[in-house]
Amino acid sequence: MRHMRFLFEFCILVFVLQLFSQQRAEAYYIDTGVSDPCHEKMTAEMLLNFLEKYPDVAMDIPLPESNLWEMYADAIFEKFQFPKLHPSQKYFISSLLIGTRWPDEHGRSVTSLASLYDTHGDPDDQQEHFLRRLEHDFDTGNVVAMSAAKDFIHARIDKAFALMSKPKNQQIVSITEYVEFYGQISLRLWGPAYHVGVAIHTLQDSFSHTVRTDDLHRIVHVMNFLDAVTDDDDIHRDGLAHSFGMDECSARNEPIYTAAREAASELVEIFVYHDPQIFLDVEDEWLMYTPGCDVDNHFCDSIWYSHVTSDPTGPIVGCTYTDSVTASRGLLALLTGIFF
Repeated sequence: MRHMRFLFEFCILVFVLQLFSQQRAEAYYIDTGVSDPCHEKMTAEMLLNFLEKYPDVAMDIPLPESNLWEMYADAIFEKFQFPKLHPSQKYFISSLLIGTRWPDEHGRSVTSLASLYDTHGDPDDQQEHFLRRLEHDFDTGNVVAMSAAKDFIHARIDKAFALMSKPKNQQIVSITEYVEFYGQISLRLWGPAYHVGVAIHTLQDSFSHTVRTDDLHRIVHVMNFLDAVTDDDDIHRDGLAHSFGMDECSARNEPIYTAAREAASELVEIFVYHDPQIFLDVEDEWLMYTPGCDVDNHFCDSIWYSHVTSDPTGPIVGCTYTDSVTASRGLLALLTGIFF
């Protein structure tokens, strides 16, 4: 096991050297300084529309005594064209955006090899990214993987509502965030928005890590990363390999990107109506399964077939991906959040 961990980290180091000699891919990455902050961008666009529609929704939330959250938020906000916000609105957006980042970094450095292994090498955390775990095999693997991911979202929504039911001075939570080239800091965030932000990350990933029906409202297949990077991958047993082509925030993928943003905008209305039924409505509209579509029938001749099969994640053989382009994208994914 120790030998395998060393090999894994050594291969990542090799990929680092390859990365900076090749063109960067644009994907659903979190902001790291070397990546396009796609998760944050998608969420920020949605939140700006949300606050324009419901300007008073965040005006009554408690603020922490420390303003460290605001200093950190300013570093995130500088990449977006936010208007002048009331402090409570800014705190609401910051708490939710930081929650959206959490599944890809868990308070650890995204450029540390050891942290990468701890964050993304855990086979038990795939549900955070709407991906199959190692035991999610064959067609039933789709159902089980979806159930695990939806349970994860449900749990985060439950935590948000549990906090909203408490007195205001008990709604603030402390999390550890890692600032590159500085270290870990402790942030005091509004807990309900933070937990919904984590749930939104998984909801967004349900669009980039699955095959959907032509209208993008139902799921027909859940992708796989962990098996795809081994030399024992069987597409019929393990599912379709994770696709870097699906992760691109490009004009080609605009319909998928737009649908993910729409689903998140529906979920965040929890803060308007204070009704947990809203997630059940989102689940019914965006997270239901349609069986009978698989790789043999091109997922029922899906119009997204070329998307979901483009730039697939390939096996690591020694320290080499199947081609140099995939190696570059594979590294960037590992460095900045393969699980988008």
